[in-house]
Amino acid sequence: MSSPADLSKLRINRDAPAAPLRKALARNLIIFAGAVAVVAVAAFVLKARAVPTVQVTTVTTTGATGSTSVGATSVTANGY
Repeated sequence: MSSPADLSKLRINRDAPAAPLRKALARNLIIFAGAVAVVAVAAFVLKARAVPTVQVTTVTTTGATGSTSVGATSVTANGY
């Protein structure tokens, strides 16, 4: 018959810190912070590139001949 196996080597050391868990948490926090930074930069760039819509309305009154005429001109411009 063989001698009994030494099972003391199979004991779990509960005093050791869980290094893989800390690394995974740090990695996930870095990825999350990077994603937040990318979204913030994209929002800033898209807001800076937005072109405002300009609408101009002009009303002119002339009285060269003694009579008053009113003309209205409307201009709508989009872009540059």
